[in-house]
Amino acid sequence: MIESRFLDKAAATELLNNNWNSNRKIHRGLKDQHVKELAFKIKQGRWVVDAMETPILVDTDGVLYNGQNRCMAVILADQGVVVQCRVESPEECQRLYASLDLGKARTVADITGLNQSNIVLPILYLMRCAGLEGRLKDEATVSRIADTYMGDILHHFDKNTRWVKNNRCFNSVQFKAAMAYCVQNRVLPDYEAISVLEMLQNDKEYLWPSMYRNYREQIMFPNGKLNTGGKTVANDKFCRGVYLLERRTKDQSKIQISSGFMDDLTSNVRRVIRMAADE
Repeated sequence: MIESRFLDKAAATELLNNNWNSNRKIHRGLKDQHVKELAFKIKQGRWVVDAMETPILVDTDGVLYNGQNRCMAVILADQGVVVQCRVESPEECQRLYASLDLGKARTVADITGLNQSNIVLPILYLMRCAGLEGRLKDEATVSRIADTYMGDILHHFDKNTRWVKNNRCFNSVQFKAAMAYCVQNRVLPDYEAISVLEMLQNDKEYLWPSMYRNYREQIMFPNGKLNTGGKTVANDKFCRGVYLLERRTKDQSKIQISSGFMDDLTSNVRRVIRMAADE
């Protein structure tokens, strides 16, 4: 049932306090530019109830499923407005949730509740490498991959981020994707992957095995031009990261990528990631 309601500061605050746990995290809150723009409209008297706008979705228990930005804008403006509100059962709200058009695009991270930089972006990077561009906005595929071995190590990244502050090359989306791929492809056992992360927490780089020091040196201080901006297997942060992790116990002075290595990597990434996406 859709109805018009007057939404004031108290009502908006109550709704936000009852935000559904899979809904967008209120982490930017009143600093969000979109919220500021809505609040400005309210203060200028230019707020118009649009029948075509997606209604604020609330279940019969008073839980908010969408409309956070409008609620925060009312709080910021300290001025109430009339809004369209849809009230449904909790089951129906959850069914509608994933297909809502919220005025501001809902990302895969918003829908899945997964961390954007540590989990979602590495998975999307690997999906592009595997030729799955058409499924990048399919939250079911991303969630399915996040439930595999590679998702487990990315969750470990997400829970243990202290170490990355002084190691930007190891905090890149591409290196996280490289580690996730190696775990999924069984060339890096998950317990060893965790040991690698624990090792990299040590700022005394001279204690790292030579391959890790070589990788950092090549990425941070390249001797020549590296491909570090692309979203393909050929990105040096990714392919050299895979090379490093596959040969982590070797005592090599350089990480050198051959055409044969790239051919095998391209083929294997497509196979491994496509299998994970369809499990």
